[in-house]
Amino acid sequence: MDEKSLFKILKFYDEHFSSLGYHPNSITSGGSKLEHAFSMINLIREMPAQSKSSEKMHRWLGFIQGVLWCEGFFTLEELKEHNR
Repeated sequence: MDEKSLFKILKFYDEHFSSLGYHPNSITSGGSKLEHAFSMINLIREMPAQSKSSEKMHRWLGFIQGVLWCEGFFTLEELKEHNR
């Protein structure tokens, strides 16, 4: 997956979290699993400017998707489709 596709997925998840009334929190401030995952979206967006590896961005996307799956928001098939 290229960076453009990654950011498209992040935008989709950002809108999804927002539509459900979640707010990103600080990684260290606690909060729910979903708020933590939501906060990771902006951190991923900042990574390219910080010369972070695309591997790290993809690992973090996988974490966000894992939380969304565990919390029952998307099936595994839906998440696979997001990545296509």
